[in-house]
Amino acid sequence: MMIQGERTFCYSGDIQNEFFGLQSIDDSDTVEKECLNIYPEIEYQQFKGFGCAITEAVGSVLNTLDASISQNILEDCFSSSGLNYTWIRCPIDSCDFSLAPYTSCIQQQKNVALDEREFASHDGQYIIPWIKRASQLSKRTLSLYLVPWSPPAWMKTNSKRDEGGALLAEHKPAWASYMASYVKRYEEQGLVVSIVGVQNEPNAAQKWDSCLYTAEEEHDFILEYLYPALLQANLDTLPLITVWDHNKERLFERVREVCQEDVSAIIGAASFHWYSGDHFDQVALVSKEYPQLLLIFSEGCIEYSEFSSDAQIAHAQHYAHQIIGDLNHGTHIWLDWNMVLAENGGPNHAGNFCDAPILCNLSTKSYQKRLTYYYIRHFSRYIVPGSIRIAHSLFTADIEATAWKRPDGSIVTVIHNPKSERKNVYLRSLGQLCSCTLEGESITTLTFVTPRSPASQF
Repeated sequence: MMIQGERTFCYSGDIQNEFFGLQSIDDSDTVEKECLNIYPEIEYQQFKGFGCAITEAVGSVLNTLDASISQNILEDCFSSSGLNYTWIRCPIDSCDFSLAPYTSCIQQQKNVALDEREFASHDGQYIIPWIKRASQLSKRTLSLYLVPWSPPAWMKTNSKRDEGGALLAEHKPAWASYMASYVKRYEEQGLVVSIVGVQNEPNAAQKWDSCLYTAEEEHDFILEYLYPALLQANLDTLPLITVWDHNKERLFERVREVCQEDVSAIIGAASFHWYSGDHFDQVALVSKEYPQLLLIFSEGCIEYSEFSSDAQIAHAQHYAHQIIGDLNHGTHIWLDWNMVLAENGGPNHAGNFCDAPILCNLSTKSYQKRLTYYYIRHFSRYIVPGSIRIAHSLFTADIEATAWKRPDGSIVTVIHNPKSERKNVYLRSLGQLCSCTLEGESITTLTFVTPRSPASQF
């Protein structure tokens, strides 16, 4: 069988991206070492897609660039030849990657309302137009994921958007109603909101927009306020409600505490971040014990406060390791953080500057696709929505891999070699064998059609 491949690595500081072809031979059972075995007949979860966040920071960068450059960036992210993204995560009101803290929530007698002028000056200027333009490039309908970083200051125990605090009990009905109206406003723009989160990072009191929820508070807010508010909003599509949306080390406990029997038909997903370490077994635990839930990696980025902005290889390898670990333990949706940022990792009103797969020089109106971009593409371009993870085994822990069967029946395997030494691997599947060289510090994607599948559309 013919195998199509793509590999990416750095040579003397320059990014090398190559396409190549390989030809398999019949497996004679004589090769024992260096095998990567693929078993298409053993299936696991079905994947729903990759995506990123479009925040006010993202929109402000795109607005600053020439229209043709911004269009090129969108094509790099949403076209099938680019990152092939099908999901977008957006904040309800401001987050740290906003130009300044804000809310579009205003008091109106005993209730609240969405301030149309305020909404138009933020989401209407920086976020929604770019989602609409991205939608024109995608072959699939883009799905949105909305989640707040904080209620308005006057609704909270600390009277501030930042530094945590909690939602006051008397404002829970109004806040849920406002969240539902936010979803409705996006829907009125012709956009599909598929996921709604209760709160971004509910266990962290940050120096930027944040709010604390215990597991009991999250459960009660969903059952008593958010779900009824979404029902009353007369939405064309009722979004799934996701829980947690914080780091993986407490994912299983939070899901176990929140997802009680009385909300089992209401909660549809659990979301998590990477900032506390791998904890891939947490994902596997939730996958095993709560198979009805979609598992969403909803945010991850390289923080400049902790990592050098120049360490492109380390950044890209971190992405590959996290994506492979999450996918191999049951994840259904994988979302990067900001799609594009300025060279300094902003704008960010709290000074929390971070890396992004695409960075822009706003002075020269140019942009750079970082090594991370190419590493993400090895997954997102090939593991399309509807793909099913399949079993594999590897001869060593020095390399990492994930294997998938696509809707057209073709097989995709992504292989990450973080070591500096070149390695050889024998891809072995369904009686076929093929030798492939993995460059040092590289990532490789192999796509092939099995004798039992139709022609690949790759």
